[in-house]
Amino acid sequence: MRENYTAIIPAFNAENTINDLVYSLIKLKKPPLEIIVIDDASTDQTNCLLKNIEEVKLIRLKQNSGPGSARNIGAREAKTKWLLFIDSDCSFPSNSIDNAFPTKEEEKKNIVGIMGVFDIKGENRYSITRYKNMQRHFEIKAMKNPPEVFSSSCFTIKRKAFFECGGFNDNFGKTPTEDNEFYFRLLKKNFSIKYN
Repeated sequence: MRENYTAIIPAFNAENTINDLVYSLIKLKKPPLEIIVIDDASTDQTNCLLKNIEEVKLIRLKQNSGPGSARNIGAREAKTKWLLFIDSDCSFPSNSIDNAFPTKEEEKKNIVGIMGVFDIKGENRYSITRYKNMQRHFEIKAMKNPPEVFSSSCFTIKRKAFFECGGFNDNFGKTPTEDNEFYFRLLKKNFSIKYN
């Protein structure tokens, strides 16, 4: 497992989920060296909930610019070799960190990160969310590995590779296509991200 990673969390109106995610990261057997939350101009209590958590570096944006831009800001602030991007409405089971980074052998094959897969057993009070997570789980598992498409909700990547392909395209704003466009550029650089 990698010793040196930063958790980067883009957050917009995440008051119902952000604390659970942050404390799950803090409680990992190998927690991140840094937790950076980019509050993307939330209008709820997200900012207030995080202000007093010592382990969190909070960056508050004045204008909502979308998750891609927020992730880029967090990556620029990170000081570690590895980045863990995770959305504010995701959870991170305690044993997941052991599988969150490519092996040395995988790195030799230009695999620069690992993408998490939605858990079909996950608890969620919203039926539609449960259904969408289950659907996405099976879609990803049916693909070859590394996959042709990508989900940015939970993944690790080598910081150097992230910047080598230019990070996320800020022009997409809040349109949810920034992750696949980023991955296509990553593939053009002969890098890939596996799912686990």
